[in-house]
Amino acid sequence: MRGVWWNLIWAVVVVCAAPAVASDPHSHPAFALGLEQAESDALKVSIPLRAAEADADAAEAQGDAQYTALFPRLTLQGQAQYQRIVPVMAVGFGPPIE
Repeated sequence: MRGVWWNLIWAVVVVCAAPAVASDPHSHPAFALGLEQAESDALKVSIPLRAAEADADAAEAQGDAQYTALFPRLTLQGQAQYQRIVPVMAVGFGPPIE
């Protein structure tokens, strides 16, 4: 987070210095950039801010994963077997039917 603040401070310095540079007619051409625009541009390209957002997303996902451990787990297992030869079975009383 410290890097994010430094980026914002530099953006403010650039914005504050721009009118002083623009007041000299022989200086480079002035550009129109307000404080809000400088802040939003700095936040868009801030790598530490993106890393912090990714860490926050990962922490939220980890919290969701830990939350699911509170619920009971249901496991199903099945088995199937194919027999080519059907055994002879006696149904009821009497000789077996083939």
